[in-house]
Amino acid sequence: MRGDMATILDLPGGNVKNSGSFAPLGRRQVLRGGLGLVGLTLAGGVLSSCANGEKSSSPGDSGSASGPIVMVNYPDWIGKTEVADFKAATGIEVREVTGLTEGGSASQAAQLARNKGQYDMALAGNVLAKTLDLGGLIQKVDFANIPNRAKVDKQFLDQYQWGIPVEYGKLGIAYRTDLLPEPPHSWAEMFDMAPRLSGKFTFPDYDVDVMSMALLALGDDINTADPAQITAAKEKLIAVKPYLKAFLATDAAKPLIEGSVVMAALHDYDMPAAMKANDKIAWIAPSEGLPAYLDGWVALAGTSKTASIEKFMNFHLEPKVYAAFINNTGAAFLMPDAEPFIDPEILNNPALALNPAVKLQWQQFIDESGVKLRNAAWDAVKAA
Repeated sequence: MRGDMATILDLPGGNVKNSGSFAPLGRRQVLRGGLGLVGLTLAGGVLSSCANGEKSSSPGDSGSASGPIVMVNYPDWIGKTEVADFKAATGIEVREVTGLTEGGSASQAAQLARNKGQYDMALAGNVLAKTLDLGGLIQKVDFANIPNRAKVDKQFLDQYQWGIPVEYGKLGIAYRTDLLPEPPHSWAEMFDMAPRLSGKFTFPDYDVDVMSMALLALGDDINTADPAQITAAKEKLIAVKPYLKAFLATDAAKPLIEGSVVMAALHDYDMPAAMKANDKIAWIAPSEGLPAYLDGWVALAGTSKTASIEKFMNFHLEPKVYAAFINNTGAAFLMPDAEPFIDPEILNNPALALNPAVKLQWQQFIDESGVKLRNAAWDAVKAA
């Protein structure tokens, strides 16, 4: 998730309701702004506020108390009828807590810590889930009670041990086939092409992804905290910046659609609309790998509804139910068994299709010292 989920707790304007009311684009717009590398740290003493250092609860500790499941989620980030269908099937009600504000993983974890016991489960990217786990804010679930979890492709299960992975996103290269007949096939090639494509390519205005592109082009780990590697990535970005048309926080595909640029580093979820608007836009998965994030559902420490949450997680991973979730959100899917029920425009899109041959480079939790180095590097790039 881009910087993990936006903080949606204790907001004066927040809502508790049975289903979302905003289009999926609202979530994506939130993810484009202000979450950055600061979202990968436990700065501000989050761990000290997280349950006073308690360890995660064991499976079943919170029992199966009656009452609705209160879920922290993005608006409309669920199948259109999933909550109602789950209640009809089990008698269990799910109430979603929705609202939007800025804040990265640290602030989100801190709010959950302050409100421990008020929320039963949450949508959490792998970085936030790790943050919560370190703070003792994860309620372990029993995977034996979630047999449908085994239907998720193994590479995602290996990356998400806190609950169930539900969708993911990644950054690749998009280009105009009519305007760039010989596109790059690696991040290194993309950087090398910059001088001859001056003013004809764009990057996202998102520090984690842009730093990751440079690190991959240099052959380094996207999650590195090594000062020399971070400095090298910073210098590579500063060197290419004079040739860059823009860092784009919104409407990232628009210049490509219009033809004012011939190439863009683009997120997978921008591709379906872009390709529909212009059939000469194509997608490349760079050979070094694609920076990627993974979203999932976790049970939160202090819940009394572990058994109900396990039932809801298993229900969500029923292939038809899961496909309805993907069809509503337009996210990249991770369950082969759901493919017969997924809309063709998602299933057949090269950016969203489940392709084991594509190398994913997962963004991971980075400690505070590493984040400070990377923030300083990004500030230098933007100031150059």
